[in-house]
Amino acid sequence: KQYDDNTLEKGRGYFADSVTMWTDGWKYHGTSDSLMKIVMKMRNTYSANKTVIAAIAPLKANDLNENWVCIWGTEYTTLKGKKDSMDIQENWRFDKNGKIDMMHSYRRKIGK
Repeated sequence: KQYDDNTLEKGRGYFADSVTMWTDGWKYHGTSDSLMKIVMKMRNTYSANKTVIAAIAPLKANDLNENWVCIWGTEYTTLKGKKDSMDIQENWRFDKNGKIDMMHSYRRKIGK
C-alpha cells in the first residue's frame, strides 16, 4: 500500500537494519535505509501505481527456523503516460524480531 501511495518512508520500521533483496536481474545487500532510497527513487519514476493482491500465504521453514510470507498479485503502473501491468510474486523473510530481512521479487508482463 505504501508503495502504491508513494509513501515508502512510512514503512521503514517494517525492515531489519540489514536487508537482502533479489529482483529480476538485480541484487541488493546493505542497509534498509539505503534500500529505501533506491526504491523510493525508482517509485518516483511512476506517476501512478496500483497493486491488486490475489493471495498471501505465510510459510514456516522448519528446517531453517525461518518465517516467510509469499504474495501473488498484479501491479498496474503508469510511466510517462504509458500504462502497463505485470503479474507479481514476492517472498518476504522475517527475522526473529518480526522485521523483513530478505525479499525476492518477480514480475512478468501479462500475456507473455
